[in-house]
Amino acid sequence: GRSGGKGGSLSYHHLFRRVSSKTMSVWAVIPLKSPESAKSRLRGVLDGQQRLRLFYALARRVIDATLHTPGIDGVSVATASDAVVDFAISLGAQCLRLESDRGTADACSEALEKLPAHCVKRVLFIAGDIPLVSSRVLAPFVALSDHSPVVAIAADRRHIGTNALLCAPGHAIPLCFGSGSFAQHVAAAARLGITTHVVDSEPLALDIDEPGDLREWQRRLIQTGQPMALALGHPVGQSLDAELSDLFAAREEAVRQ
Repeated sequence: GRSGGKGGSLSYHHLFRRVSSKTMSVWAVIPLKSPESAKSRLRGVLDGQQRLRLFYALARRVIDATLHTPGIDGVSVATASDAVVDFAISLGAQCLRLESDRGTADACSEALEKLPAHCVKRVLFIAGDIPLVSSRVLAPFVALSDHSPVVAIAADRRHIGTNALLCAPGHAIPLCFGSGSFAQHVAAAARLGITTHVVDSEPLALDIDEPGDLREWQRRLIQTGQPMALALGHPVGQSLDAELSDLFAAREEAVRQ
């Protein structure tokens, strides 16, 4: 990825190789809203049940990827929802129970305060709605974590928001997330003189917030020949794939008319 601050540049493949060659310990934090309030910006294209299934399918994808990434020693889901707590525990993650549904920055900051001291030396904050995430694309963050103090960041596809943020130590910079957070995180690290690496990752850049994100996801799946059923698992992925295909086909037909 590209590097800012005082850091040198390390290639993606070099970083990936280093994961297995050094002993590192990263703790992942995944903030998740209550299911009933999640994905509200998709109301125009998905009904309540579809949004609920999508929420859980994406969360499962992110939790599984972090749990299977070498060098990530623990995964905590930060949530105020009983249902999400049960879901996350069933997958093998730990949970940090929040007092209420809050913004991502507040949720991550509260999670940091609740984590034991030994878990906050290297913390990877990652959005819970990244469909193309995998242990391979998370490997560079683990590799970079050994250079504490350090910040590594992956932006969304518009380079406005933050989809993954490594802070070593966990309190290295103030957390902000949301619109404009990518630039704010980079600027905060620069002000504090902390080495900053920008990890350019197409898989991590795609999060699902708006109808256009769904369309982009479907476009990439078609391009790679990977059905949504494989990306999210059966039967949820297969069902959503068919529903989204019908939805976008109908919208394109309406535009042509």
